[in-house]
Amino acid sequence: MVSEARRMAWRTSASGQGPSRCQLWHAIERWRNFLRSVTTPKPLYKGQTMTNKAPQSPEISAVIENQQAIASTHAAIATLENAIQTCEAQHKEQQAALPDLAPFFSQREDLLAATAIGENKSAEIEKLDTKIAKLTAQQNEAKPAMHAIRQTIGGLQRRLVEAQSKLQILQAENAILVRKFLLNRAETLGVEYFETAKAITAQYKRPMSLNNLLRVSGNAEPLIIGREGLSIPIFRLESIALKVDPIYPHVLFTSAYLTHAHTQEWTRQEKASLLEIGIEIE
Repeated sequence: MVSEARRMAWRTSASGQGPSRCQLWHAIERWRNFLRSVTTPKPLYKGQTMTNKAPQSPEISAVIENQQAIASTHAAIATLENAIQTCEAQHKEQQAALPDLAPFFSQREDLLAATAIGENKSAEIEKLDTKIAKLTAQQNEAKPAMHAIRQTIGGLQRRLVEAQSKLQILQAENAILVRKFLLNRAETLGVEYFETAKAITAQYKRPMSLNNLLRVSGNAEPLIIGREGLSIPIFRLESIALKVDPIYPHVLFTSAYLTHAHTQEWTRQEKASLLEIGIEIE
């Protein structure tokens, strides 16, 4: 959108006559109002909240907290491993930078051997000792820093072992918490499942009753397709167990166990329902 103030400016450049201060002020004010309208959050409707999340159950909260702790511990382990790698690289680098005194000690041994057989190597030995002393000082100067790095690595490794042990405990707890959550959720859904099963069974009876009435009236073709019938399985849940018919403990409903008395009762109920709307069927 182009502001009214800018359009005023364009008209000025085109006509050579500028807008009045009052016109310019109103144009700027309209532009400000427009900006406020597109940047100000809209008010919530009555009863509307900033979040639609349902209250969490203790089981859900426990799983989420455990998962967050696992993620945090994974991150801590990665940080510790990276720190150990960095320190080890620094120690290796400093170790490689230290002077190797072994060749100089071998050279000194050769000079001392020459001196032992009568050769005069005192000046060379003195010069070599000065060099060895200088290199030894360099080594001694670097030792505290290298020792600190080794100590740091030791501390990091102990923390890493602790974090890995903590992760194992959290992962073991996760399996228990997730199982508890899933079982609790299954029990909650089991109540809904049972009610839905009752509704399906009730609805199944209606077309089956009409099917029986059609068959009695001479309709040879059944309404139902196939011969499998209806079977609603049961789940091993406390929310369902107490509501199950002990005669049929393995299913909530199955048409395989229907008797002639069942279908006759359904047909009688359907006839009564039809009679209420004025339809009488013998």
